[in-house]
Amino acid sequence: MMRRSARVMLGHLQNAPTVHCVRLNQTSSYIASDKQWRPELVVIDQYGTLINIHTAWEPWVSGINQRLEHLTGLPLRNKVYRCLDICQFTRKVRHGILGCGTTHQIKQTLEKLLRREGLTPDRATGIVAESWQDYSSSHQHLHKTKQIFEDLKNFGSRVAVCSSADRRATIETLEESGVIGLVDHVTCGDDAIGSQKSRVTDICRTLDVNASETVVIGDGICDMQMGRHAGVALNIGVLSGIGTRLDLNGFADIVTDDIIGARDYLIGVNNIELDFIKANRKQPLKNNKASLVIFDKDGTLLCFHTAWMPFAYEYVERLEAATGLDLHEKVLVDLGYCFKREKWIPAVFAQGTTKQCKESVAELLMLEGYDRSRAMEIADVSWPGAKAKSHDTPEKSFDHPAAIFSTLRSNGIKVAVCTSDCRHSTERFLKQEVGFQQRI
Repeated sequence: MMRRSARVMLGHLQNAPTVHCVRLNQTSSYIASDKQWRPELVVIDQYGTLINIHTAWEPWVSGINQRLEHLTGLPLRNKVYRCLDICQFTRKVRHGILGCGTTHQIKQTLEKLLRREGLTPDRATGIVAESWQDYSSSHQHLHKTKQIFEDLKNFGSRVAVCSSADRRATIETLEESGVIGLVDHVTCGDDAIGSQKSRVTDICRTLDVNASETVVIGDGICDMQMGRHAGVALNIGVLSGIGTRLDLNGFADIVTDDIIGARDYLIGVNNIELDFIKANRKQPLKNNKASLVIFDKDGTLLCFHTAWMPFAYEYVERLEAATGLDLHEKVLVDLGYCFKREKWIPAVFAQGTTKQCKESVAELLMLEGYDRSRAMEIADVSWPGAKAKSHDTPEKSFDHPAAIFSTLRSNGIKVAVCTSDCRHSTERFLKQEVGFQQRI
């Protein structure tokens, strides 16, 4: 019996007939049994499903940006990443024009950016054309593409690939992975086809396959929308690319970790389960986004290590002045500082409240011979106040918290900050870095 660990089990189908898969050989090839449902066609997205979309696109965008900056003399990196929907912090592709758009649409987006920077339309078009570099076919494949395609073909399904890249790069990639002979049809970003939503419909029409006998596998909302528009039997979303479970909810009928899970699910699905999925198919949420984002401050908006080390040193100095003891290493270790890594670790100083930090130090002083009352008094009075000299040290915030907050607010998402730090220093940081009243 086929291994079903990757399969999304539906609670309502616990009494459904057991599904068997017959292996053709020892290379994990499959053939359908009579009781299974077999799709006539499987349409597979390329980037994010077969290929690592992040390692494929981010270096490419970085190269485009360098050429744009060279030709314009403008600092464009942050704006280019933002308009192409690449996170500047993780350098991962998000749902947007780069992950879902065609070559023509990406060029148009960059041209609009340059026009906003003051360039004439003709000049913007010329610079984008001069900066443009065709996609590379040398990419990181997420899994053994050839084996997956062979399994689907042995199962009796035809295979089509739908890519947003241009045809040359797409074909080269398929040839490089050794699957070009296993693919029945390829649709690319530079093909002269209708609307993007109709691409699966066009594939079905070209191959003379009914959409109700077709499955779409992809990592993004756009892939699932193409499947819905065509009326396919199943939309299978994978979490190996730009889509999160929240993104795909309501668009995908099944969500698996990757194309391996999608393949295993397809080879095990039966008609009863398929009918159940169709009958209980969710409608996409009209407002599939958060209403509120709550940020931690230290460690999320602010570099905890550089921000709090001066404060901790001052606290130790005051404790040593009050006791006459050498407490430097003992106090810092007790609070959670790792001297080997030269960083704070999850402990009372990083995760506790001011009161808990003082109590921890008081217990340390009790081990040095102080009674509890005196130990608590020393720990309390030695604690640097909100106006301590350590608070004058410049704090290293992570990149552009103001821009992040503004983007969230402009999209109708409220912002809150939750921190164990005192209110005075918290509000001071927020006023300096993000404009406290305007963006929170």
